[in-house]
Amino acid sequence: MKLTAKVNRIVNEHLDGEISGGWRSVWKVLAEEIERVTAQDDDTLKLVRQNRLHEALSDDQWLVAKFSMCSPLDPLNAISDGICRRLWKDSNVELALRLSFSARHHWVASHFAGALDELWRPMLMALAAHDHLALNRLIELWQRSNEKPSSRSYAQICDALQAIVTGDRDLLCQTVGTFAKGNRPAYVSSVREVICSIANRDAGRFAEGMNRMLRSYRSYMFGDDVMGLIDPHAVGLYELAHKRIPEVTASFDVQQKLPWDREYFQWLQNCDDIQDCFEPFDAPDWMRHSIFEMDGLEWALSVRAKR
Repeated sequence: MKLTAKVNRIVNEHLDGEISGGWRSVWKVLAEEIERVTAQDDDTLKLVRQNRLHEALSDDQWLVAKFSMCSPLDPLNAISDGICRRLWKDSNVELALRLSFSARHHWVASHFAGALDELWRPMLMALAAHDHLALNRLIELWQRSNEKPSSRSYAQICDALQAIVTGDRDLLCQTVGTFAKGNRPAYVSSVREVICSIANRDAGRFAEGMNRMLRSYRSYMFGDDVMGLIDPHAVGLYELAHKRIPEVTASFDVQQKLPWDREYFQWLQNCDDIQDCFEPFDAPDWMRHSIFEMDGLEWALSVRAKR
């Protein structure tokens, strides 16, 4: 991808920043996470284990809990770092891998932190990376949730995404029927508009909603210059619609420029499953079970429920 002077400046400023992880591959990040998580606990972590996670956790369970905290794989870090590697290395797979592992990490962290109504963003990130395992695990986690949502709008989006993914037409119509006008961020309103267009099979409205998403994305992501370059959530929502109801996507221009990444979109059409792009990685058991296999974290939900 040929970068404009402005985009090149934004990328370089991020890469030169103290908190940037954009110069590291996701495999380097995972290797560093193993070192961070297995290091001796400081006083703060000892208090966390004693006071917040008071159950008798096994050593591996405690390592998973530590992995969920303060990780460079959380969405705010991972999206910006993934975008930088996508543009700096001119590599589509770099962005897809960051989106994939960030969605997976969000799944892990949500078992401890709750706020499950925010799962709609990692769901869309998984869709934008063609990470089918992560998407299914996130949907399953949302389906099992019985906590009261902190945001009704977010919970409705989660319900709608679940309905589209599982092909539950009744749930989709019921959820869209509960959408109401109100004072919410333009980006969230645009996401809901796109969902309504999918439910109504309205190609024109779908294109309008997608374009509004792209225009309002940067402001929704805190006005961050790097995050504003590419909107992975829009890619994920398009991929979901195109897979389930392809005719609804007919009017949307997939050849437009940033923040719609047409080169990434084209690459994604030839990637059936992001796991095919995973490199051999010697993950310890606690990491293999939690983020590679995404299995066996019911105990974490139990710990959180008893706090």
